[in-house]
Amino acid sequence: VNCASLSAERIFEDHENLVENLLNWTRDSQNRLMFTERIEKYALFKNPQNYLLGRKETCEMAERNKEALLEECFGGSSVSVPEMEGVLWLKEDGKKSWKKRYFLLRASGIYYVPKGKAKTSRDLVCFLQLDHVTVYLGHDYKSKYKAPTDYCMVLKHPQIQKKSQYIKYLCCDDIRTLQQWINSIRIAKYGKQLYINFQEAMRRTEAAYDWSSLSSSSIKSGSSSSSLPESQSNHSSQSDSGVSELASSGHTRTQSVVSSIFSDAWRRGTQGERLKVKGRMVVPLCAGGGGGSGG
Repeated sequence: VNCASLSAERIFEDHENLVENLLNWTRDSQNRLMFTERIEKYALFKNPQNYLLGRKETCEMAERNKEALLEECFGGSSVSVPEMEGVLWLKEDGKKSWKKRYFLLRASGIYYVPKGKAKTSRDLVCFLQLDHVTVYLGHDYKSKYKAPTDYCMVLKHPQIQKKSQYIKYLCCDDIRTLQQWINSIRIAKYGKQLYINFQEAMRRTEAAYDWSSLSSSSIKSGSSSSSLPESQSNHSSQSDSGVSELASSGHTRTQSVVSSIFSDAWRRGTQGERLKVKGRMVVPLCAGGGGGSGG
């Protein structure tokens, strides 16, 4: 979803109710829903070592170790929230100036260390709680708000659609730090539900592949149905790959198979015997289906 007036956007989570979110928009809102492939949505679960271990650099990990890491974080009764911390830029309220603060993410919210204080729990100040805010990705804030870098995130309630003192703007030094903070905030806010969403998405993708394979083997036509075209996107510029790549390819295959089934059925029906009944022609469409009539 793109929040036009704030130059911010976010990905809807699979468990969210779309209508409930749209009710937050005003009648004259210029917000938009965009149906696009976003590999970063599931990157957290495809390469958890880049988000759950607190490392600033990307690294490789064996698949069995990835599964163990995900199970450790999401498998228990409570989710282990990554303890993200570091220096971020904070936009001052009502101004275009930014100041550095040392922020820490905890399960209860985001905190910062006051100037001249240590990183002990008794000195931390609560910046905001995550119960009623959602994290957005800011666009072009370097020119719009004089941000130090282009890697900005916005924390606000979904009902806030215009500039407000209740919106918090944070800026990171690089894209890796921004991705880590956004995904860590998602974990702190939604917990195990994120992992359930990913598992269900994987099941849907596998079902689409199974259905495609079954359908392609049942189609008897002059064209070769065993080699269906695959849809592949080039994401070489991205640091992680998500299940959306798999899902996109699976949906493309499914659509191709469905199209072939109906085109073949239509061809067989129109080439079949046409019966004239009282001046009307009945054209069989497909096996098990209804018949159509024309004048």
